[in-house]
Amino acid sequence: MGDLVRSTPTALSTARYRLVGVSVGDYALFGGGYTGSAKSSVVDAYNTSLTRSTPTALSAARQYLAAASVGDYA
Repeated sequence: MGDLVRSTPTALSTARYRLVGVSVGDYALFGGGYTGSAKSSVVDAYNTSLTRSTPTALSAARQYLAAASVGDYA
């Protein structure tokens, strides 16, 4: 039997809600949203090790988004 491991991912780079999430390949992407005072264009990516990176931002700050993935694209 394998070991049980508890992993805690790094928090989002900016606290926000009304964001969108999508998975592509070995990554989970979370983008846009609302910080409580402004819309956000930030995108955070997590790999399978739960390590966060910050890819290119959205072209404009947005909230209430929808997301989809096709092959290696989101």
